[in-house]
Amino acid sequence: KQMESIKQAWSSEAESIQPLLLKYSEGPQTQKVPHRVLRVSQLDGIILDQELTDILKVQFNKIFQFSKNIQSYNPELSLLLELILFRFSVWSRGTTYGNQLQNLKFDLPSSSLLRSVQLSGYLIVHILIPYVFNRLSLKSQQWVALPADHPKKRLWVILTKLEKIWKYVTFIHFIYFLLQGKYVSLPNQLLGLRLIYASDGARNVSFDFMNRQLIWNGFSEFMFFIMPMVNVSRVKESFRNFFQFNRWSGTSEQGQESDLLDKIRCALCEESPIVIPYTDEHQNCKHNYCYYCLQQKLMENGSYVCPKDKAKITHIKRS
Repeated sequence: KQMESIKQAWSSEAESIQPLLLKYSEGPQTQKVPHRVLRVSQLDGIILDQELTDILKVQFNKIFQFSKNIQSYNPELSLLLELILFRFSVWSRGTTYGNQLQNLKFDLPSSSLLRSVQLSGYLIVHILIPYVFNRLSLKSQQWVALPADHPKKRLWVILTKLEKIWKYVTFIHFIYFLLQGKYVSLPNQLLGLRLIYASDGARNVSFDFMNRQLIWNGFSEFMFFIMPMVNVSRVKESFRNFFQFNRWSGTSEQGQESDLLDKIRCALCEESPIVIPYTDEHQNCKHNYCYYCLQQKLMENGSYVCPKDKAKITHIKRS
């Protein structure tokens, strides 16, 4: 009897946990978590799109360069180009060309109606509104000199304030994007257009090229900053004097001939005859120079060292 009661207890316990065993036998029901998109990938996508647009704009301008008054229609040409890019990238592929190079796409809904609404919003916010604002900004440049109570002048003031407000808001959103990393721009957040990876593999970022670019940009900016402070002419003159060979050494007859030539030949440009001959005021240098040659050296460096006798010239006089 005791064994039968134990068997009944075991069987009842086994029946009670059977549903739980079946649940775990099917495997864990885990939800697939998408990869978190890198901020640098999203920003690189924007930069690539901008560079692509700039390249195509250059080609567009070359096509219409011989047309009259084409500069006044630059906003319309940019609008046409952006509409073409939008049609064959965002509308048909669900991503821009720059984002496609970064393996990114917009997380669009499966419903075709909602997808069309979001992409139409993208068209309005990213293309049409900036076109209208750019056109008004170009037109409003003629309204600056109007009286303050003129309606066009008031519209110009409103546009200027709106532009400043938009810049402040986009800057704040950019800081928020750096902290959260979800929506790369404010219009995308308003439309709910979030970037995700187009394929399962996330982008493997190699920072070698970026590091080289940063080093080169830093070096070039340093050179642009330091070069105006360097007297290039004086550096060249110092090197020339340092590596100058003694071309005027030789026999006594050659020396006498050289002395005669120095009286009628400029020691700098070696032209003969000398144009307005000038020489060292203190007589440390015995050679003659053209006035313009010697005065140019003095204006550049404040002094000049003769490459023949190594005498330093600071003041000159008519010879």
